Amino acid sequence: MNSPKTPKSGRLVLSDLSKLQARLTGHRPKIIEWLFNRPERSVSSQDVADFLYRGGADPKNADPKKAAGKARTAMLRLQEELEALRTKSEMNDLTTLFSLDTPRRGAGPSNSYTLVLKDNMNPTANNPPPDPNAHPDWLFPDGRAFRWRTKREDWMEVPLWLLAKSKSSLELTLVEGRKWQPPKGFLDYESFRDQRWEEQRSKDPKVFNGATWVLSKYTTFTVKRLSIELERCEYKDYHATTLSLTKPTGRAGETVFGLLRRNYLETGKIPSAPLAVNVAVITKDLKMVISHQSPTHTVDPGDWIASVSGTMNADLDVDPADYVLPSPRITARKQTLEEIGVLVQPRELSWVTFAMGLRLGHPALLAEANVPFSAEEVHEAWAERQDKREADDIDFVPLTAKAVRETLARKDRPHRTYFKLAFALALWRRGLAELET
Repeated sequence: MNSPKTPKSGRLVLSDLSKLQARLTGHRPKIIEWLFNRPERSVSSQDVADFLYRGGADPKNADPKKAAGKARTAMLRLQEELEALRTKSEMNDLTTLFSLDTPRRGAGPSNSYTLVLKDNMNPTANNPPPDPNAHPDWLFPDGRAFRWRTKREDWMEVPLWLLAKSKSSLELTLVEGRKWQPPKGFLDYESFRDQRWEEQRSKDPKVFNGATWVLSKYTTFTVKRLSIELERCEYKDYHATTLSLTKPTGRAGETVFGLLRRNYLETGKIPSAPLAVNVAVITKDLKMVISHQSPTHTVDPGDWIASVSGTMNADLDVDPADYVLPSPRITARKQTLEEIGVLVQPRELSWVTFAMGLRLGHPALLAEANVPFSAEEVHEAWAERQDKREADDIDFVPLTAKAVRETLARKDRPHRTYFKLAFALALWRRGLAELET
């Protein structure tokens, strides 16, 4: 059963199809509200029939004799109604999963099915409550680390939670949520935020406090189809939360990391972090571009990344169709041009995965850009860039298992976790690596 902390979720198990008499017309809002208020136990088909036709929804319309077809059809209609609500964003935190038992050979039709209503407001909405003692150095102690390997090699573990992945391209829907609110628990959040921002400005006077998007919740419909809801906030709020994990909050010696982790364990609220857009650029001679973060870079200066990374500007990186919805595709193209000097065409971009950092709580979309340029041509484009404030060096790694293993083993090239992920999925997409399922 689902955690009692997620009242808008429930598991509906109906095992007697012969008794299910479901007519949804006129009852949709009532029955859905009723189901969501009963997450504490499974619900029988007779319960649903009684509710629909014996006065539960509307006594005036109660009529058990007007059953609408077979139970399987009624079940699928219920799923369609729920999906319609989700599509209209009336309940876009839901996923409906339908499974009908396969009858044994020679047996009659199956009389058992399951409808699961999943609340995806946070990664653990449908899991048991997290163990606070598990992985004390992770913001998400209940997360599942990503494991991969090249053929005939040992498994390698990366502290990233892969929430969706695709060998072709993810199907993304981004929606705007409520206005971002700071996490509860700071003694004086505004003063703390202003102090941290001034510290950053002293390191990098060119840093700009623009508007960005932080992850609010997400819904995965299939392994490659998902919806992401984002909240608008200022960039300096990112500095005061995810980029200040070791700083004290002013309350009983608690750090920002401890505060965010405690809030997550108690409420399931995803820690505040902008949705990063990472792009792995692959040249036509099958080499991945890697770039070195300059010493003044805001995040992890001195690290190597594959190939570019950035956050969405909430004012500029928007869908040109309505100028409101965020557009990660625009961010990906802009960052690639700014950091390595290559203009990526929309048709060259494929969204490979949506992942969550288990230790620091960074959510990210990873795209792969297969560009029609050689490594030499990309290097020339980067060399012509005047502003190298973000990427002050680049290199190229052939997409072979041997070259990738050697690159990841180099001690003189510190890198982020998403660096490993980009190489793992690039090899996997080309049949040179396997992922743990």
